[in-house]
Amino acid sequence: MFHPTEEETVEVRSVIDKNPSEMTVKIAENMGLPEVAVVEALPEYMRVAVPCENFESIWQEMSTWERVTFIITNDGAIVEVVGKLPKGKFAHGFFNLHQDGSALRGHLKISELGAIWLVSKPIFNMESHSAQFFHKKGNLMFGVYVGRDQERRLIKDVRTAFINLWTKYGLE
Repeated sequence: MFHPTEEETVEVRSVIDKNPSEMTVKIAENMGLPEVAVVEALPEYMRVAVPCENFESIWQEMSTWERVTFIITNDGAIVEVVGKLPKGKFAHGFFNLHQDGSALRGHLKISELGAIWLVSKPIFNMESHSAQFFHKKGNLMFGVYVGRDQERRLIKDVRTAFINLWTKYGLE
């Protein structure tokens, strides 16, 4: 996996000190780093590493949350699916997302998962919390963000559930 050098960590933290809302993908592009290295370089109070073998238990926990935003990006699109995550299950080499009532459907190739980070850092100057899942190549596979209500406030119960995950993995 990709790890930032001491100099890169200092540079990332300098950017974050100036603008805590700066997007990690933008920092990665500007520094020529994989995004996962930028997340690892964030201040400790903004991120917690989760072992990849905990993917299924984290997903199942998140699937109980009332509302999240699932985000997947590539060079030409940013796609957001808002709602409840499907439970999902492993079969045929994928983690399959098929559940009646869920807008999110598809297949996740978790064998390519290289890192999981829980991230608490502002986005657009608003409190934000997410579970970020990175490919072995260092780019973001997808992220799951704590949901917001119609007034763009974090949903209290979902925020609390995220903080509980943060605490669980931050103490391990």
